Amino acid sequence: MAQRLRIGAAGLGRMGARHAINFLHRAPRAELVAAFTPDPKELAWAKVNLEPHGVKLYKDYDETIKQEGLQTVIIIFRSQTCDKHDPGGFFVEYAAWSGGVFVDMSVHDIDLALWFFGDDIREKSVSAYGVRAIKSELAKYNDFGNALGIVEFWDDRVANFYCSRMMAYGQEDVTEIIGTTGKLAVNGNPQKNLVNYYGPQGVTREVPAHYYGRFEQAFVGEANEFAAACLDDMRLSLNLRNAVKAVEIGLVKGTQIRLNEAGQRISDTSTPKL
Repeated sequence: MAQRLRIGAAGLGRMGARHAINFLHRAPRAELVAAFTPDPKELAWAKVNLEPHGVKLYKDYDETIKQEGLQTVIIIFRSQTCDKHDPGGFFVEYAAWSGGVFVDMSVHDIDLALWFFGDDIREKSVSAYGVRAIKSELAKYNDFGNALGIVEFWDDRVANFYCSRMMAYGQEDVTEIIGTTGKLAVNGNPQKNLVNYYGPQGVTREVPAHYYGRFEQAFVGEANEFAAACLDDMRLSLNLRNAVKAVEIGLVKGTQIRLNEAGQRISDTSTPKL
């Protein structure tokens, strides 16, 4: 029988539950054997959806990692993308510890930019600006509802990142790569499915309300690639240092920093805090 990676899942919130299900049912080379959460609602969900499949549940993380035969643990944190606006504003209190609008919503976009540009790319300056068009309460956490980040690199390349917590029509993640001879656009016309409605108001189509409608298959692929990387000692397609760098860039809010070619900060007083 082929070897399977024995995995534990830590965190069973909105995304954690989906990761757990993917490893349990959609990653043939993985075996979900343990899951940890201190949250009673998440634990109740796990008793219905994970425990009947032989997954052992824990309320204590230290006890989780002691499980015999466990080989690796995936740790899942909650985050938000440019999803359809939530009038309840759950993200306001979440902003207290989310790391800010860019870490919360754009860190994977920054990941992508660093991947496109290569492992040796060096930032020259990072600046960010934001507004609170709907939820002014975000101010108490120095966070924003809409934000624009600009990263300048030393080889004359620039990356722009826009994120919003108030997408009225649904989830949108668009990537544009503009070069000297043309442009590539990814998901330039977001759509939930292949159905267009032709009516008196014109031609319309639905878009996904939330990130999972856009990226579900990517998360399944991620689970399978993770299992293969562990079992086969595969080289990862992304540089881990750049994953850390993406978070460092994402932490810049309402200010500007400049760096020398060695990546050392030389100024952080170019613009005032918003």
